[in-house]
Amino acid sequence: MKKFFTLLFIASTATFVIANANSTKDIHRPKSTRINHSNAFIHHKGGGSASNDIYVALAAKIPADSPFAPIAGSSVHIAFDSSFDSNVYGPEDAQDFNSGFGGFGGAGNNAFAIPQGSLFLSIEGRQLPTVNDTISFTFQNPTVSNYQLQIDASSFKANGLNAYLYDNFLKKSTLLPDTLSRYNFSVDAFNNATFMNRFSIVFKTSALSINSISLSSILNENAVTLNWKTVGESNLASYIIQKSVDGVRYTSLGTIAAKNVFAATYSFVDANVSVGNSYYRIKTTDKNGRVSYSTISSITKGDLGIGFGVYPNPIKNKIVNVKFSQIVKGNFIVRIYTSLGKLVSTKSIQHNGGTATYSTPIDAAIKSGLYKLTLYTTGSNAVYTTNILVNN
Repeated sequence: MKKFFTLLFIASTATFVIANANSTKDIHRPKSTRINHSNAFIHHKGGGSASNDIYVALAAKIPADSPFAPIAGSSVHIAFDSSFDSNVYGPEDAQDFNSGFGGFGGAGNNAFAIPQGSLFLSIEGRQLPTVNDTISFTFQNPTVSNYQLQIDASSFKANGLNAYLYDNFLKKSTLLPDTLSRYNFSVDAFNNATFMNRFSIVFKTSALSINSISLSSILNENAVTLNWKTVGESNLASYIIQKSVDGVRYTSLGTIAAKNVFAATYSFVDANVSVGNSYYRIKTTDKNGRVSYSTISSITKGDLGIGFGVYPNPIKNKIVNVKFSQIVKGNFIVRIYTSLGKLVSTKSIQHNGGTATYSTPIDAAIKSGLYKLTLYTTGSNAVYTTNILVNN
């Protein structure tokens, strides 16, 4: 099959970006209002848009007594989506030929990118991260001594994970907050360890004092009731209820103080529900200012028909969301089987009728792999069956 490429050149920044033209996703060259990205702009064809992003720009003091300013052609964009490939060059990625033809293969100065095999990327689309993932950066041909990384991780909302900048030269990890952060560093042009492969982004589980949080949403006429259960609360400040109509941009609906008990339940009603999709999540903040997010629960208001659904798929963080659309009241059982038919998980759902989404934890002992999920009524009648992929 032929490969088609698009080559863009922005004269004002002398930056080349090459990308597959048959992309199935929309990804944009960094245009963050928080970081003055001065690289080229690229738009991948297709539907959908990545909603989990990290932007990194390299800045320098040129001349030495001036403020830090982003360097043209030296910023990268990491986009996370469950449909993307990790560590494989694909339509969601874009090569960066910095400072004219040659770039990392030639004379590009202050060249900053994400290495992927023999390629160097300015845009990388990746699977949602796990604690085992690392995003490495390479920096070549420094021209001054004082640099700064400007990092915007405000839209990075991976369930239960925090992103950290790791400095391999100083052996230091720095938590990336949900605001613009700046990291100053100095280089020695005669010591590659001070710049070339110095930085990476790693992922760690949230240090919040809460073991688990599960969120469910129920639509009743024109209102959605959100219910969430927590285990292991300690030193928490509050829960902020957030809503989105596109699954990307969230606004806060209200705040509820944490009870700080081992097991607790909470409820919130959104009385302003429009026709279409509504996405909900709970932002958790502890008394030290650390933040984490629940899984996302969605409701669709309108003529849905009758049926069931399961998301996300692949399953992340041992949480499966089961969606009921115009289903009568009843008790339901969720059973998960291996490919050989062995039962490995059983959970119950009390459905009050209508449209609702239930966030259900699956057994922690379940390993990564392909499984069959079947939904039964209490009379042991199977009403829905689907295959699921579990990623630990």
